[in-house]
Amino acid sequence: MRLYHYTCSHSRSKILLDGILKPNERSYRHLLWLTDLEVPDVRGLGLTSFMLRCDRTEWRVAVETEIAVPWTRYAHDNRVEWQVREVLEGATGARPLHWWVSEVDIPIRVIERAEKGAKCR
Repeated sequence: MRLYHYTCSHSRSKILLDGILKPNERSYRHLLWLTDLEVPDVRGLGLTSFMLRCDRTEWRVAVETEIAVPWTRYAHDNRVEWQVREVLEGATGARPLHWWVSEVDIPIRVIERAEKGAKCR
């Protein structure tokens, strides 16, 4: 299936150099976060960047994979603490049914400028 990962310019170069998406060591449980949304929804994907100054939806990385699983299934199967789920899934505008995760690297298919979708306000 085709999934997407959105990123900023400074992360784009590292992804291009590696040719793969890797789980983020700073993210919850060191997961690689993906989505089925072809056009980014900043709030829906939790990419509001209140703490960061970069545009985390500037670039769209497309992958073809059967490895990633829906976040909701991962959270249930791995007994993610309710408090964590509440913070992530309960954020204003969050769309967890469009979140996918992987614990392993996934080769990239293409990186292109992302079409702009819902803006953060």
